[in-house]
Amino acid sequence: MSHPVRGMAVLPLRDWVLAFTLTLVVLGGFWLRATPSTLIDFDDQFYLGVAYDIRHEGVFTNGYVFSDPNSGPIRPKGMFFAPLYPAFLAVIGSLDAEFGRAMDCTVESHAAHDAGCPRDARLLNAVQFCMAVSVHLLIVYIATVVTASRRVAWLTLASLLATGSTLIGPARYAMTEVPTVFFVVACMAAVVAATNSSHKTRWLAAAGVLLSMAALVRPNFLYLFLACCLAGVVMTIVRREREQAYGMFLAFAVGGAVTLAPWIARNAIVFGIPALTHGYDAHVLVQRVAFNQMTWAQYPQSLVCWLPDGKGTGSLLFGKGTCDVFDWGPGSFYDAGNSTFKEASIAAAGGKANLFAWLLRNEVLGNPVKHALVTVSFALRGAWINHYWGLLGFLCGVFYTARALRRFDTPFLIISIPGWFMLMFNAAVSVNQPRYNLMLVVPFAISIATAADKLISDLNGWRVQRRLARA
Repeated sequence: MSHPVRGMAVLPLRDWVLAFTLTLVVLGGFWLRATPSTLIDFDDQFYLGVAYDIRHEGVFTNGYVFSDPNSGPIRPKGMFFAPLYPAFLAVIGSLDAEFGRAMDCTVESHAAHDAGCPRDARLLNAVQFCMAVSVHLLIVYIATVVTASRRVAWLTLASLLATGSTLIGPARYAMTEVPTVFFVVACMAAVVAATNSSHKTRWLAAAGVLLSMAALVRPNFLYLFLACCLAGVVMTIVRREREQAYGMFLAFAVGGAVTLAPWIARNAIVFGIPALTHGYDAHVLVQRVAFNQMTWAQYPQSLVCWLPDGKGTGSLLFGKGTCDVFDWGPGSFYDAGNSTFKEASIAAAGGKANLFAWLLRNEVLGNPVKHALVTVSFALRGAWINHYWGLLGFLCGVFYTARALRRFDTPFLIISIPGWFMLMFNAAVSVNQPRYNLMLVVPFAISIATAADKLISDLNGWRVQRRLARA
């Protein structure tokens, strides 16, 4: 994979028009086939509950799901969730009267299935659809800069459109996946642009802002921001052009810190806790640590059961129902993490306030080998984005990341290493799923496209040799 050459990182305007048109048509087709959200699926009600309180009371709360039911008619201030997505939903609810009524009914009925609430979310869906389209075009831009190849850029788009439902499904829900991947991919595009621009500090400042906005949507991206800052410190120390490296690192760090500071300051003032969130970490970690209770005999079963279509393979290899314990239903480790294991952990910790520290000390650091091995299994589970497309992307992505490390190919490492970091981080602290790792579509799609480009070149070379041999 070659490094970008100035001037090669710009596709002709007609290419962008065609890319936009194709993306719109293909994603529009997936959109028409996608199942609309009922606004009570998955985590919808969590965010809608907070958005409802912002709209009606002007207060950021923990929502009706996680607030004390005896707190009174106005729920107290909270910091269980990051603020940006509930605030976004509140704005959409104010602009779209039908969605506002759907939100109100859903929250006031506590997401009851028989409440007969309206389910209209047209403006929300439209905005998130536009974000999904933008993500595709941003990845094409990234591929063009990183590979300096027009053909690889087009192959990247083809690869993305082949898995277009990956983003369209989440765009139908009142959930954070699409806004998060939009901010993260935009951050990557800004960093990649900095490698090919004379205005590096401006682009890196923008990248810091964008990554911090992702953290204000999903708090786990705060750790990616901190990891990037640490990498920036190391690069500043080892680079010969130390003054330039220092300026670039400072631009990124300040841009991100300024974006995060108001919300962290609010939490410090209101709760005395200078953090993005509080309480959500323990809620997620206890679900994850419950899976550490699997036996050593069950561990290889998890590796099989979490493969694409692995449930059928697991039943064939280990017996019917073997994979149920790794799923979401009654009797699963996940169910225990929300009930019996959670209750026992809270009791052992001496209360909810001590739960996170107790889990970290006793179940993570106290059992490092088991936690690390289960983390590997969860990482593989979270990598299979859109089933077999993710499997192909994973294999190609590992190969080209390893090659980039050998060749010190900085542009490709910029768009691959963060995704691998978040894959492992999510696997260590949560019940990792493909939707948590959608940022991997960037290195996956570009790696698949690069492999396809190599295959096309090899086939063309083989045909030329055959013609020469015949002549």
